[in-house]
Amino acid sequence: MLRLVAEHVGHQVRKMAQEAGARACEEIAGNSAKGRKELEKEFVSTYHNILLFRIACDTSSSSTGGGDATEGAGAAVTVDSYLSDILRRHLLCTLCTTACHLVLRMLAVHYSLPIPFESPTGLTLAEREKVLASLPLSVSAQLTPWVATLKGSSVEDFLAGLEKVAGTCQIHLKKLDKKKLRSIAHAHRLDFLAQMRETSDPATVLHLATVACYAGMTGLALHIPGSAIPTLLNHMDGLDPETLAALKELSTQIKESGGNVDPQLVQRVQQLAPGAKKQATGH
Repeated sequence: MLRLVAEHVGHQVRKMAQEAGARACEEIAGNSAKGRKELEKEFVSTYHNILLFRIACDTSSSSTGGGDATEGAGAAVTVDSYLSDILRRHLLCTLCTTACHLVLRMLAVHYSLPIPFESPTGLTLAEREKVLASLPLSVSAQLTPWVATLKGSSVEDFLAGLEKVAGTCQIHLKKLDKKKLRSIAHAHRLDFLAQMRETSDPATVLHLATVACYAGMTGLALHIPGSAIPTLLNHMDGLDPETLAALKELSTQIKESGGNVDPQLVQRVQQLAPGAKKQATGH
Protein backbone atom coordinates (compact mmCIF):
# COMPACT_ATOMS: atom_id res chain seq x y z
CA MET A 1 0.00 0.00 0.00
CA LEU A 2 2.74 2.43 0.96
CA ARG A 3 4.54 1.66 -2.28
CA LEU A 4 1.41 2.45 -4.30
CA VAL A 5 0.91 5.69 -2.44
CA ALA A 6 4.56 6.62 -2.99
CA GLU A 7 4.28 5.87 -6.72
CA HIS A 8 1.09 7.92 -6.96
CA VAL A 9 2.63 10.87 -5.10
CA GLY A 10 5.81 10.60 -7.17
CA HIS A 11 3.77 10.67 -10.36
CA GLN A 12 1.87 13.76 -9.21
CA VAL A 13 5.10 15.52 -8.20
CA ARG A 14 6.67 14.77 -11.59
CA LYS A 15 3.55 15.99 -13.34
CA MET A 16 3.55 19.23 -11.32
CA ALA A 17 7.25 19.71 -12.02
CA GLN A 18 6.68 19.21 -15.75
CA GLU A 19 3.79 21.68 -15.75
CA ALA A 20 5.84 24.20 -13.80
CA GLY A 21 8.72 23.74 -16.23
CA ALA A 22 6.42 24.26 -19.18
CA ARG A 23 5.02 27.43 -17.65
CA ALA A 24 8.53 28.67 -16.98
CA CYS A 25 9.54 28.00 -20.58
CA GLU A 26 6.46 29.83 -21.84
CA GLU A 27 7.21 32.75 -19.54
CA ILE A 28 10.82 32.91 -20.68
CA ALA A 29 9.75 32.75 -24.31
CA GLY A 30 7.16 35.45 -23.69
CA ASN A 31 9.67 37.70 -21.95
CA SER A 32 12.19 37.11 -24.74
CA ALA A 33 9.63 38.04 -27.37
CA LYS A 34 8.66 41.11 -25.39
CA GLY A 35 12.30 42.03 -24.87
CA ARG A 36 13.06 41.60 -28.56
CA LYS A 37 10.05 43.72 -29.53
CA GLU A 38 11.09 46.56 -27.24
CA LEU A 39 14.67 46.41 -28.52
CA GLU A 40 13.45 46.44 -32.13
CA LYS A 41 11.28 49.50 -31.47
CA GLU A 42 14.21 51.40 -29.98
CA PHE A 43 16.48 50.25 -32.82
CA VAL A 44 14.10 51.55 -35.51
CA SER A 45 13.93 54.95 -33.82
CA THR A 46 17.72 55.09 -33.48
CA TYR A 47 18.27 53.97 -37.07
CA HIS A 48 15.92 56.63 -38.44
CA ASN A 49 17.69 59.31 -36.41
CA ILE A 50 21.04 58.17 -37.81
CA LEU A 51 19.68 58.50 -41.36
CA LEU A 52 18.38 61.98 -40.58
CA PHE A 53 21.49 63.25 -38.79
CA ARG A 54 23.79 61.76 -41.44
CA ILE A 55 22.46 64.22 -44.01
CA ALA A 56 23.92 67.11 -42.00
CA CYS A 57 27.32 65.37 -42.03
CA ASP A 58 27.50 65.58 -45.80
CA THR A 59 29.15 68.77 -47.03
CA SER A 60 27.05 68.70 -50.21
CA SER A 61 23.74 67.48 -48.74
CA SER A 62 23.83 69.92 -45.85
CA SER A 63 24.05 72.89 -48.20
CA THR A 64 21.02 71.75 -50.16
CA GLY A 65 19.54 69.32 -47.66
CA GLY A 66 16.61 71.53 -46.80
CA GLY A 67 15.46 71.57 -50.40
CA ASP A 68 15.98 67.83 -50.88
CA ALA A 69 14.47 66.65 -47.62
CA THR A 70 11.77 69.21 -47.04
CA GLU A 71 9.54 71.44 -49.08
CA GLY A 72 9.83 75.15 -48.45
CA ALA A 73 12.91 74.86 -46.25
CA GLY A 74 14.80 78.00 -45.37
CA ALA A 75 18.40 79.09 -45.79
CA ALA A 76 21.22 76.65 -46.37
CA VAL A 77 24.05 75.86 -43.98
CA THR A 78 27.28 74.88 -45.69
CA VAL A 79 29.30 72.39 -43.65
CA ASP A 80 33.02 72.19 -44.44
CA SER A 81 35.10 69.01 -44.23
CA TYR A 82 36.40 69.86 -40.74
CA LEU A 83 32.93 70.18 -39.21
CA SER A 84 31.66 67.24 -41.26
CA ASP A 85 34.35 65.02 -39.73
CA ILE A 86 33.37 66.14 -36.22
CA LEU A 87 29.71 65.36 -36.90
CA ARG A 88 30.50 61.93 -38.36
CA ARG A 89 32.72 60.86 -35.48
CA HIS A 90 30.18 62.11 -32.94
CA LEU A 91 27.40 60.17 -34.66
CA LEU A 92 29.52 57.01 -34.69
CA CYS A 93 30.39 57.36 -31.00
CA THR A 94 26.79 57.95 -29.95
CA LEU A 95 23.81 56.80 -32.01
CA CYS A 96 25.67 54.35 -34.25
CA THR A 97 27.15 52.70 -31.17
CA THR A 98 23.69 52.59 -29.60
CA ALA A 99 22.23 50.96 -32.73
CA CYS A 100 25.02 48.38 -32.79
CA HIS A 101 24.46 47.50 -29.14
CA LEU A 102 20.71 47.15 -29.68
CA VAL A 103 21.35 44.68 -32.52
CA LEU A 104 23.71 42.66 -30.32
CA ARG A 105 21.18 42.68 -27.50
CA MET A 106 18.52 41.36 -29.89
CA LEU A 107 20.89 38.57 -30.92
CA ALA A 108 21.60 37.82 -27.27
CA VAL A 109 17.86 37.37 -26.75
CA HIS A 110 17.48 35.30 -29.91
CA TYR A 111 20.27 32.89 -28.94
CA SER A 112 19.36 32.97 -25.23
CA LEU A 113 22.87 33.95 -24.24
CA PRO A 114 23.31 33.70 -20.44
CA ILE A 115 25.01 37.07 -20.14
CA PRO A 116 24.06 39.51 -17.33
CA PHE A 117 23.85 43.10 -18.60
CA GLU A 118 24.28 46.29 -16.60
CA SER A 119 21.53 48.21 -18.46
CA PRO A 120 18.23 47.22 -20.11
CA THR A 121 19.36 48.03 -23.67
CA GLY A 122 22.97 49.20 -23.73
CA LEU A 123 26.27 47.36 -23.56
CA THR A 124 29.64 48.00 -22.03
CA LEU A 125 32.66 47.33 -24.23
CA ALA A 126 33.34 44.16 -22.24
CA GLU A 127 29.74 42.99 -22.72
CA ARG A 128 29.96 43.75 -26.44
CA GLU A 129 33.02 41.57 -26.82
CA LYS A 130 31.40 38.84 -24.72
CA VAL A 131 28.27 38.79 -26.89
CA LEU A 132 30.34 38.59 -30.08
CA ALA A 133 32.42 35.74 -28.63
CA SER A 134 29.27 33.86 -27.53
CA LEU A 135 27.43 34.00 -30.84
CA PRO A 136 27.68 31.19 -33.40
CA LEU A 137 30.92 31.56 -35.34
CA SER A 138 29.13 32.13 -38.65
CA VAL A 139 27.21 35.03 -37.11
CA SER A 140 30.09 36.66 -35.23
CA ALA A 141 32.26 36.44 -38.33
CA GLN A 142 29.77 38.62 -40.20
CA LEU A 143 29.22 41.07 -37.34
CA THR A 144 32.84 41.69 -36.31
CA PRO A 145 33.80 43.79 -39.39
CA TRP A 146 30.62 45.83 -38.97
CA VAL A 147 31.28 46.48 -35.28
CA ALA A 148 34.83 47.56 -36.23
CA THR A 149 33.41 50.45 -38.32
CA LEU A 150 32.52 52.20 -35.06
CA LYS A 151 36.24 52.91 -34.61
CA GLY A 152 36.48 54.62 -37.99
CA SER A 153 35.15 57.94 -39.25
CA SER A 154 32.65 56.86 -41.91
CA VAL A 155 28.96 56.70 -41.07
CA GLU A 156 28.42 55.38 -44.58
CA ASP A 157 30.64 52.35 -43.84
CA PHE A 158 28.62 51.69 -40.69
CA LEU A 159 25.31 51.87 -42.57
CA ALA A 160 26.62 49.73 -45.44
CA GLY A 161 27.81 47.13 -42.94
CA LEU A 162 24.46 47.22 -41.20
CA GLU A 163 22.70 46.44 -44.48
CA LYS A 164 24.98 43.43 -44.96
CA VAL A 165 24.23 41.93 -41.55
CA ALA A 166 20.52 42.85 -41.45
CA GLY A 167 19.43 39.46 -42.80
CA THR A 168 21.57 37.54 -40.35
CA CYS A 169 20.23 39.66 -37.49
CA GLN A 170 16.63 39.35 -38.73
CA ILE A 171 16.02 43.09 -38.78
CA HIS A 172 14.18 45.09 -41.42
CA LEU A 173 15.79 48.35 -42.47
CA LYS A 174 13.18 50.80 -43.72
CA LYS A 175 14.47 53.94 -45.40
CA LEU A 176 13.00 57.35 -44.66
CA ASP A 177 10.90 59.13 -47.25
CA LYS A 178 10.70 62.93 -47.42
CA LYS A 179 7.51 63.07 -45.41
CA LYS A 180 8.99 61.00 -42.59
CA LEU A 181 12.19 63.07 -42.66
CA ARG A 182 10.18 66.26 -42.27
CA SER A 183 8.17 64.76 -39.43
CA ILE A 184 11.19 63.58 -37.44
CA ALA A 185 13.15 66.80 -38.04
CA HIS A 186 10.17 68.91 -36.93
CA ALA A 187 9.73 66.78 -33.81
CA HIS A 188 13.40 67.28 -32.96
CA ARG A 189 13.11 71.04 -33.39
CA LEU A 190 10.12 71.20 -31.06
CA ASP A 191 11.98 69.04 -28.54
CA PHE A 192 15.07 71.27 -28.72
CA LEU A 193 12.96 74.36 -28.07
CA ALA A 194 11.05 72.70 -25.22
CA GLN A 195 14.28 71.66 -23.51
CA MET A 196 15.74 75.12 -24.06
CA ARG A 197 12.81 76.79 -22.30
CA GLU A 198 13.21 74.47 -19.30
CA THR A 199 16.84 75.32 -18.54
CA SER A 200 18.78 78.43 -17.59
CA ASP A 201 22.24 76.92 -18.04
CA PRO A 202 23.97 79.17 -20.62
CA ALA A 203 25.89 76.42 -22.42
CA THR A 204 22.80 74.21 -22.68
CA VAL A 205 20.68 77.12 -23.90
CA LEU A 206 23.31 77.96 -26.54
CA HIS A 207 23.50 74.35 -27.72
CA LEU A 208 19.74 73.82 -27.95
CA ALA A 209 19.02 77.23 -29.46
CA THR A 210 21.67 76.73 -32.15
CA VAL A 211 20.43 73.29 -33.24
CA ALA A 212 16.84 74.57 -33.16
CA CYS A 213 17.83 77.47 -35.42
CA TYR A 214 19.64 75.06 -37.72
CA ALA A 215 16.48 72.95 -37.93
CA GLY A 216 14.43 76.04 -38.69
CA MET A 217 16.78 77.09 -41.47
CA THR A 218 17.29 73.74 -43.19
CA GLY A 219 14.31 71.56 -42.32
CA LEU A 220 16.82 69.02 -40.99
CA ALA A 221 18.13 68.12 -37.56
CA LEU A 222 21.67 68.11 -36.23
CA HIS A 223 23.48 65.84 -33.78
CA ILE A 224 26.53 67.78 -32.64
CA PRO A 225 28.82 67.87 -29.59
CA GLY A 226 28.66 71.06 -27.54
CA SER A 227 32.31 71.82 -28.21
CA ALA A 228 31.54 72.21 -31.93
CA ILE A 229 28.71 74.74 -31.54
CA PRO A 230 31.00 77.80 -32.02
CA THR A 231 32.28 76.22 -35.26
CA LEU A 232 28.72 75.63 -36.47
CA LEU A 233 27.79 79.26 -35.77
CA ASN A 234 30.50 80.34 -38.22
CA HIS A 235 28.61 78.44 -40.91
CA MET A 236 25.18 79.91 -40.19
CA ASP A 237 25.42 83.21 -42.06
CA GLY A 238 21.95 82.60 -43.50
CA LEU A 239 20.39 83.06 -40.07
CA ASP A 240 18.81 86.44 -39.40
CA PRO A 241 21.47 88.89 -38.09
CA GLU A 242 19.79 89.57 -34.74
CA THR A 243 19.56 85.92 -33.72
CA LEU A 244 23.01 85.04 -35.06
CA ALA A 245 24.59 87.97 -33.22
CA ALA A 246 22.91 86.95 -29.96
CA LEU A 247 24.07 83.35 -30.33
CA LYS A 248 27.65 84.38 -31.10
CA GLU A 249 27.69 86.85 -28.20
CA LEU A 250 26.46 84.14 -25.82
CA SER A 251 29.09 81.74 -27.18
CA THR A 252 31.82 84.34 -26.60
CA GLN A 253 30.65 85.12 -23.06
CA ILE A 254 30.60 81.42 -22.16
CA LYS A 255 34.15 81.00 -23.47
CA GLU A 256 35.64 84.14 -21.93
CA SER A 257 33.71 84.71 -18.70
CA GLY A 258 34.30 81.38 -16.99
CA GLY A 259 30.58 80.90 -16.43
CA ASN A 260 29.71 84.49 -15.54
CA VAL A 261 27.17 85.06 -18.32
CA ASP A 262 24.61 87.86 -18.57
CA PRO A 263 21.26 86.18 -17.72
CA GLN A 264 19.42 88.72 -19.87
CA LEU A 265 21.41 87.56 -22.90
CA VAL A 266 20.41 83.96 -22.13
CA GLN A 267 16.77 84.99 -21.97
CA ARG A 268 17.12 86.95 -25.22
CA VAL A 269 18.46 83.88 -27.02
CA GLN A 270 15.57 81.83 -25.63
CA GLN A 271 13.13 84.40 -26.99
CA LEU A 272 14.74 84.67 -30.44
CA ALA A 273 15.33 80.99 -31.22
CA PRO A 274 11.68 79.93 -31.79
CA GLY A 275 11.24 82.56 -34.51
CA ALA A 276 14.46 81.80 -36.36
CA LYS A 277 12.74 79.59 -38.94
CA LYS A 278 10.47 82.41 -40.13
CA GLN A 279 13.29 84.97 -40.12
CA ALA A 280 15.83 82.83 -42.01
CA THR A 281 16.62 83.92 -45.56
CA GLY A 282 18.05 82.13 -48.52
CA HIS A 283 20.16 85.02 -49.74
